[in-house]
Amino acid sequence: MTDKNKHIILKTKLDNDFYLSAHGSHYINLNADEYEKQEQSMERITNAMEGLLKIKGKSLIFHWGFYLKDSKEEAYNAIKNNLLKLPYKEIDYRLETTGKRPSLRHLRN
Repeated sequence: MTDKNKHIILKTKLDNDFYLSAHGSHYINLNADEYEKQEQSMERITNAMEGLLKIKGKSLIFHWGFYLKDSKEEAYNAIKNNLLKLPYKEIDYRLETTGKRPSLRHLRN
């Protein structure tokens, strides 16, 4: 979604009354080794959420992170802490539970 096409998306959504969700950037890792990459990931999520708000979307889906060298518990805690920092503005964050092998992707993890 861009500022150039947001009006047509919003008009179509309102005219047809449908549920709108979006998939966030694939360049997200809330468990990155570097703090800067975690911050960039948070910024990408926030930007996508702000864009979705402009077109009255409801859900933002994204891959949440990778284990890297961390244990399941360490990765989970880092990701959870970053998720709790995200702003809530009437958009539901939906964590994608499929992906590459080393990603946090299963609810049982």
